[in-house]
Amino acid sequence: MANLRNNRLRRICPSIFLLSAACLLAACGEKTVATTEDEFEANRMFDILHSRELPVDKYPKEGEKPGWNIVIDEGWFGDGEAAVATQVLNDYGLPRTKELLPETTSPYGMTSEHEVKKRQNREKEIQIEKQLYLLPGVTKVGVLIAQPDNDTLSALSGDKTPPTASVLVVQKEMPPKFSDDDVRSQVSGTVAELKPENIRVTTTYQPLREIPLEKLVAQRRSNKIYALGTGLILLLASALGAIWYVLKRRRKPAESETEQLTAGDDAPEISGLNRPALEAGDEEI
Repeated sequence: MANLRNNRLRRICPSIFLLSAACLLAACGEKTVATTEDEFEANRMFDILHSRELPVDKYPKEGEKPGWNIVIDEGWFGDGEAAVATQVLNDYGLPRTKELLPETTSPYGMTSEHEVKKRQNREKEIQIEKQLYLLPGVTKVGVLIAQPDNDTLSALSGDKTPPTASVLVVQKEMPPKFSDDDVRSQVSGTVAELKPENIRVTTTYQPLREIPLEKLVAQRRSNKIYALGTGLILLLASALGAIWYVLKRRRKPAESETEQLTAGDDAPEISGLNRPALEAGDEEI
């Protein structure tokens, strides 16, 4: 019986420990707030979140396609940093929706010159956008370049249509620390035959939303209280379980002794009437 009780205890204790650990670990961990295949964009998201003093990290994405995961460590019980990080990235227009660049081959395996130009044009736009993100205070950028299809006859006659561009810049500071001419110089230096006067620049102001620090502090406080209460409850439950087990083990020997004494008291007695007969029988034997 003692071995059976010990075996049951060995099975129950690990289960209680694992259940308690699962309850604690379920409330902690890292959360992925963004995923991108562009390392430049991943570095930018990391820098933005790190500058806002959020617990951010960057890990390579698992799978066949290369990429990066932006992860927020919310601690043991989570203080809402993941939601704040998502808000900050949305204010910067990140992560950007992945664009499918035009294919350079037709279904018949032939290279399409028109599609090649479209792909090259979009690659230039992306390159310009990355450069404009380096301007101070810029949060979002959009670039569109119009490259006319001038044929050979137009080129020879000199009636070529010049390329044009449209640029939208969203910045978080007012007044901005750069001018429209700075933007035009960045764009015109990347596209051949694109003159600054043919570049239309639109600059808008959009302030960043404030991080709810008071809400985060209150959340941390409540989580600490919850963690302390959970720890005390687990400690109290463990202590009560140990006390119950010790008392149960002490009660078993006492019950065994009581049963033995009761069995001795209940043994049949030989009455005085039958005793002489028994003694006579013993003498005959």
